[in-house]
Amino acid sequence: MRIYTSLTSAALWGLPILAARQGMQAFESFNVPRGWEVKGAPPADSTLDFWIELAPETEGLVEQAIRQVSDPDSPRYAQYLSRDQLHDLVKPSSRGREAVINWLATSGASGRNVMTNGNRISFSLTVQEANDLMDTEFLTYRSTSEQTRTVVRTTHVSLPQSVVQYVKAVHPTTFFPKAERLTRRARLVSRSVSKSSVACEKDITPQCIRDLYNIKGVVPDEKSGFIGVPGFNDEFPSHSDLDMMIAKTSPMAKGANYTVVSVNNGTLIRDSRPSHEASADIQLTVSLTYPMRTRFYSVGGQGLLVPNLNFPNQSVNSNEPFLDFFKYLLDQKDASNIPHTIGLSYGEDENSVPQTYARAVCDSIAALALRGVTVTASSGDSGPGSACLTNDGTNKPHFTGDFPGGCPYLTSVGGTTGYPREKAWDASGGGFSNVWPRPWYQKNAVNAYLSKLGDTHKGLYNPEGRGYPDVAAPATNVVYFIHGKQEEYGGTSSASQIMAGMVALLNAKRLQSGKPTLGFINPWLYSLNGTGLTDIVDGYTYGCTGTGYFGQPTQKIPDANWTTATGWDPATGLGTLLFDQLLEKLPTFDCIKQQGPM
Repeated sequence: MRIYTSLTSAALWGLPILAARQGMQAFESFNVPRGWEVKGAPPADSTLDFWIELAPETEGLVEQAIRQVSDPDSPRYAQYLSRDQLHDLVKPSSRGREAVINWLATSGASGRNVMTNGNRISFSLTVQEANDLMDTEFLTYRSTSEQTRTVVRTTHVSLPQSVVQYVKAVHPTTFFPKAERLTRRARLVSRSVSKSSVACEKDITPQCIRDLYNIKGVVPDEKSGFIGVPGFNDEFPSHSDLDMMIAKTSPMAKGANYTVVSVNNGTLIRDSRPSHEASADIQLTVSLTYPMRTRFYSVGGQGLLVPNLNFPNQSVNSNEPFLDFFKYLLDQKDASNIPHTIGLSYGEDENSVPQTYARAVCDSIAALALRGVTVTASSGDSGPGSACLTNDGTNKPHFTGDFPGGCPYLTSVGGTTGYPREKAWDASGGGFSNVWPRPWYQKNAVNAYLSKLGDTHKGLYNPEGRGYPDVAAPATNVVYFIHGKQEEYGGTSSASQIMAGMVALLNAKRLQSGKPTLGFINPWLYSLNGTGLTDIVDGYTYGCTGTGYFGQPTQKIPDANWTTATGWDPATGLGTLLFDQLLEKLPTFDCIKQQGPM
């Protein structure tokens, strides 16, 4: 699939189209976000790092392949690709690669920090070289609210007309100062806590989750593969806290552990200073899936940021380096080194991430689906949005999407509260992506909801966008331990890990039966028409209250909410899983592994 912001797409998104010099074509542009002012030009000889992702030689093959391997009725169901087969599917043309490398050579970059890896070319340039090469002007911008915070950026990039057709994404990388992670989840998780008088009224433990969703019938063994949990922003779990979690909530898992892998120079050992998010994620995952192996990926660095009202400057940038993590997994030749299930508990405002970067991440998730991997992601913790303004310079009131929860090739997980009769957690993120159109597998379900919605919220969301979440799970009162003390966490962070744990067990059952993993599960889930799911029809979510994640004023939109409904809705998706029923509904088609690429 061909994905890049071209001259045409810039016009569609309302972005400024700047005149390029002769022989150049506008590739990507955006307005200077509110809250930033030009400070001046950075030193011309200072160095910037870039990478270019090349477009595949043949467009549309990835989505075509995903449809084939993820549809249980397809004769190619679960016939996943090897690394080499995947590379063949998305390989750029030799003409395109040569054109880009020759273009870089005109800047003097050839032979100087230029590296190629599959469809990616990374290189370094001075500011002056970058300005000349991309017909742009990198400037230093300063936050108007925090004068000491600056970032080097450009508002537009142009490429030669002879090159632009071969390029999917171009990304400048600037220095991001380390910032303490202060997530919206930490701010919002206490907004709604159910204290019913039934079981699980106080503490949501792993056993409670098993009871709620009838998780039984699977005991992982050496054939069951492993589940992956990534940690970003220097967040790290603690082995001793896991031991306490096991002792207090899951004594049958005594001795359970996890291994750690460093990605992009991520921290390997920091047991004495555990962080809340990573600790909770690991403890919940290990407790739910024991004795399955769990691998924690410590991912270094930070992702790219387009400042918006919630993240106005780099001091509060906690955008995760998702792409580094997914590219690491895709580079693994041996499929046994890739987890069959990945639970993501991190996310950002969709409009705080450059679109080409967001699409590159989603493309990587799609590629993992073709290798048989299920990815779950939290849907966000601010209902229909928090900043609630467009980030294209027009500053129009608009619901804010979540990233990567809006990517159509993962399973987006919203939150519930109240047990045993669940309802939507009122801060659970959901809505419609402004980046990705509605995918094939959910068109009927989402269109049915929109027909009931009518003109409500008209103009505040993208009615053609990918609807999310897909499913939901508990988002309040979930137990974990930190520094030896019991705490409770939640938000859709916990919901995503719970969902990932259940999918991992379903994958274990498939592997024990000699079958491939489930891979991308959304087409299967939507095809069940409610079987194996509890439709959540109570509650609503709300947002756009006029206050951002860090207490700053943002756009207020009265009555900004999503209500639950029969069938799919943007509060809880299709509902919560009934594990035992889904176990009975696992696809039974036992494919013969195809030889060679599709």
